[in-house]
Amino acid sequence: MTELPLRKYKQVDEDLWISNYVAKARIKTEYKVKSLLHYEISPYQEISVVDTKGFGRMLVLDGIPQNSSGEGFIYNEMISHIPIRRQWG
Repeated sequence: MTELPLRKYKQVDEDLWISNYVAKARIKTEYKVKSLLHYEISPYQEISVVDTKGFGRMLVLDGIPQNSSGEGFIYNEMISHIPIRRQWG
């Protein structure tokens, strides 16, 4: 799929996958990558933006998924309820 040195991605047949493992919760999540939209290595980290099958566009830093367009509302809801509750509570 790509010739770039993607360190933490894995190739299964013709598909590219990225995974995230949270040790404390013992949860592993894998995302199927439809396409690699952007890739670069900065002096500080490996940066990529991918289009995934189930979660839309995703920001990946050093091979670790950070946020995606398909689940962004979860974080927005979480951080907005505390100030709303504090103001009118």
